[in-house]
Amino acid sequence: MKNIVQSAVFLVLFSGSCHVLALTSSVAAEDMGYRAVVQIAIPAYDSDGDVTGYCNGTLISKNTLVTAAHCVVSSHLFQGQPIKIEVGQYRYRETPNGIIRTGYATTLRHSTPVTVQLRPGVSPTSPPNRISPENDYAILKLQNEIPVPADFIFPTVWNQNLTTSMQSQAFVVTINPVAYISTSDTKRMASLNSIQFLGNSAKSTSGSRLEAGDSGAPLFVVIQGRTYLAGVVKGRAQTAFSNWDVFSIWSTRFQP
Repeated sequence: MKNIVQSAVFLVLFSGSCHVLALTSSVAAEDMGYRAVVQIAIPAYDSDGDVTGYCNGTLISKNTLVTAAHCVVSSHLFQGQPIKIEVGQYRYRETPNGIIRTGYATTLRHSTPVTVQLRPGVSPTSPPNRISPENDYAILKLQNEIPVPADFIFPTVWNQNLTTSMQSQAFVVTINPVAYISTSDTKRMASLNSIQFLGNSAKSTSGSRLEAGDSGAPLFVVIQGRTYLAGVVKGRAQTAFSNWDVFSIWSTRFQP
């Protein structure tokens, strides 16, 4: 499901198949608050027949998930086929020298049909590589609530205008399919030390870079000491001389 826009600026979308890489210059996202960052498997179709596309998503309630629009357009979700959601967390073991991280495990698998909310101008048949950064997010309403535990933490959504000067820190959390990547690299996070907010999109030339499979991953910002979910990963833009990571920012338009 990786696509390229043919223009002066090339844009690589980071939805994935079985070939995925870990977020670069990152550390393990161990905080239990990041359980809401999930792996999603989306039934789709391409020239080879039926396929499963992998993207990231973020649960913001028991029946609502946000991801990139290019992950879900042209998929079978609009024909009632279910999305598959995997929730996971790192595992630990106590040793004489202290507690050590031993790996990552899926703790909950959930399959459900969804209702997909897209931005005006984006339709179920839109080519994934023709969706503008400003409109590349989707809100998925789960027909069957996901049965997460009582202590599950959902992120707070920032749905106001956002400027570079407002936020003190921005970071991204990504997850890749457990079956295809080392358990030491399954869920990662990285601070973005050079990011510019441009209304309803953002560009990052930070030391940490996104990789294949990261589409739909959450962009978090810290404002006045509190962490908010502000957008999702779109992909990477590049010219002949430079490249940068691209995010979709919803600002005041977010209406779950």
